[in-house]
Amino acid sequence: MRDFLASTKKGTEGLVPALALISPAFWIAWIELIYSGEAVLSGSEPTALTITVNYAVSTLAMAGLLIVYGCMPGRMVKVIQNQMVVLGAGLLAGLATLLGAVTGSWLATLCTGVFTSILAIRFGLLLSQVNPKTAMISIVISQIMASFIYGYGLMLPGQWGLVFLCLLPLIAAFCSLLDGGRLVYETTASSDGVSSGYLRLVLAVFVFSIAINVVRGFYPSMVPMDAFAEARGNSSVLFFFVKMGLACVVLMLSTKTNLAKLSYFGFVVLAFITLPLPVFGLGSELMLEIFGCVNALLNILIWTLLAGIAYKSGRSPVRLFGWGWGAMAIGSVLGWLIGYLLFAAGVEAATMNVVEISMLGLMLVSCIFVVTWQVVDRLFDPPESDGPLANVDRSLGAERVVGSGEPAAELVSDADAVGGITAGPIETQSPEDRPQLGRWKKAVRDMAFDQQLSSRECDVLELLLKGYSKQHIAEDLFIAYNTVRSHVRNIYTKCDVHNQQELIVRFETRYLEGE
Repeated sequence: MRDFLASTKKGTEGLVPALALISPAFWIAWIELIYSGEAVLSGSEPTALTITVNYAVSTLAMAGLLIVYGCMPGRMVKVIQNQMVVLGAGLLAGLATLLGAVTGSWLATLCTGVFTSILAIRFGLLLSQVNPKTAMISIVISQIMASFIYGYGLMLPGQWGLVFLCLLPLIAAFCSLLDGGRLVYETTASSDGVSSGYLRLVLAVFVFSIAINVVRGFYPSMVPMDAFAEARGNSSVLFFFVKMGLACVVLMLSTKTNLAKLSYFGFVVLAFITLPLPVFGLGSELMLEIFGCVNALLNILIWTLLAGIAYKSGRSPVRLFGWGWGAMAIGSVLGWLIGYLLFAAGVEAATMNVVEISMLGLMLVSCIFVVTWQVVDRLFDPPESDGPLANVDRSLGAERVVGSGEPAAELVSDADAVGGITAGPIETQSPEDRPQLGRWKKAVRDMAFDQQLSSRECDVLELLLKGYSKQHIAEDLFIAYNTVRSHVRNIYTKCDVHNQQELIVRFETRYLEGE
């Protein structure tokens, strides 16, 4: 199996890591099919209670494990980079889906959440390895693909639809491994702490998720299951067009766009849009469809924000996604259960409107006062910055961690770099204009100039070419390990190499030997 994966990666070298980054599409489609009301983990006609219980059991199992994973990020990084573990999780999730369809067992439903938690944290890890704009585009494309996969799954007749449904987690797991070996996260030397700002963000996401999903739990209980399934299908179609429009917007965004501002104000705008919706009544299919779209947009926004924070700051993506995604999932379950219980208690739709507006108002307050713009902005700082003047580029482009001796004005966008791929400061002197240096030093400077490395990246490059480890470089330059790791990742990307040995070989053959 390992040889097959290796040959597959080699054969798709021109496509990776794109294949890995859109692997969540199959997982998202799997979730939509299970909880659409037309394909559920039960052999009998589903009811609102059946869907609610299945959703709660599976999602809470996944969310609980995600939070546990966030408590041990170093260990989990090694686990989710093991190909056999990832494939095994996808296979077992598919088998649990089949078992649930045949027996209707809640234990099988629980197992789907347990096994897909491995896939969820794997997806978060992958998205944190590319610059935020690439991550956002990948997430949106995954959502668009999920709509097509969802529609195809519904069209398959009888048992073929069930077989397709059970294969989706395995397909998602397999595709997540097709990264060409480029998306490999390295554990930090020391565990990064959790800031109060991040916990406040998690709290706001938790409250937002509850408020949105109350409607999604209340409405299915009011209507026949056929009407609910139709509403879910319409919601998928509606959101497809929303996703297409969102994809166009993301593509037009400049790489200089501030991700912290984009995420925060996107969060607030979603809150303001959602707040007046209950006034128009919650007892309609259209309202369920709109709230479904808002929930999906919140997911896209939070995934992009968490991936961007991990990429820019060097914090553990396992911890960020584990706790952030876990809180969002628990909030969605609680909201769904509250909606169902309110209906079961005999709360009328008119009263429900008041309840929902109150919850959305609380959500809006949390957006504005609990998580301020400054709170989100500070999340992009490394756990250990180089000094009080350290600055992190918040743009959608490539990462920049600039020390106090490097002015941020030197930065340029991705579009300004050679090939439009990576960002970096452009030096004003050509190799011929520089003072005479030793042969080795001059070769290092030539390579740094050709690849448009910053002055700090040039310092790191020099030590990498001497064979220093990242920890040794951090100690030698008196900077944080996370900062070194960020610089090394940028250097590898710009030089189109995958590891230190390839970098040294490229340097020796192209610059030191004059080839």
